[in-house]
This record gives sequence, C-alpha cells and structure tokens, in this order.
Amino acid sequence: MKKNLLVVAVFAAVALSACSSAEDKASSMAESAVEDASSMAESMASDAVESASSMAESMTDGAMESEKASKGDMAENQIKGTISEIKDMQFVIESDKGSFVLSFDKAPEGLADVKDGDMVEVIYTGELSEAEPFTGEVLSVKAAK
Repeated sequence: MKKNLLVVAVFAAVALSACSSAEDKASSMAESAVEDASSMAESMASDAVESASSMAESMTDGAMESEKASKGDMAENQIKGTISEIKDMQFVIESDKGSFVLSFDKAPEGLADVKDGDMVEVIYTGELSEAEPFTGEVLSVKAAK
C-alpha cells in the first residue's frame, strides 16, 4: 500500500510539473503574441499618419494652385472682337480667332460702358476655347480704338 501511495504521489508530482511547464509555455506564447500585435498596431498607425499627412499636403498644394488660378495669377491675355449677348454673368466675344463665351462672378471693369455690337478689347487670364468652358478671369472690357 505504501508503494502504491508513493507511485501515485510521484505520478501526481510529475503531472503537476508537466502542467506547470505547459502553462509557462502558453503564458510565454501569449506574451509574445501580445508584443507582436502591439508592434504591428504601432507600425500601422505610423503608416496611416504618414499617409494622411502626405494626402493633406497634396490637397493643400492643389488648393493653393486652384486659388492662384482663380485669383488670376496667370499671365494676362488680350483679345479684340465684337461683344454680344451681354448677360449678368457672361458675354460672347466674336473675333478672327473664333467665338468665345466668357463668364465671370463679378462684372469686370468697363463692361457697363459697352453694349451689344461694340468692338471691344478684353483683358483676361486663363485660356480661351470654343469647346471648353472659360475658367480664367475677365479683368477688364473697354471699347476698342
């Protein structure tokens, strides 16, 4: 009987030792997984911040270029022709280069002094196109000499 108790005691000690070793391995693996996940999360957050910063910088550059274009920081151009269809936000210029619709938000200087059919000289920024909408700015309109 003492032998049986001794065998059971030894067996129990070995089993507890094995369980303890498995727990240590599981605990170590769990700690390693947590560290890996934390490292990945930090890396992903850093990449996201860089990407967002780059995107914001790109958008700011585009907005600044758009603002320059809308403020007329482009070279001034001139066209002479007959003005017609004068309306609240646009007019048409018919020249030897073609017929162009020029739109504006605020009436350009001198527009009130001309009427349909007058020969005029228009100062503007941007490019004129018969096919594309005018995106520049009309700076002035005056009777041609």
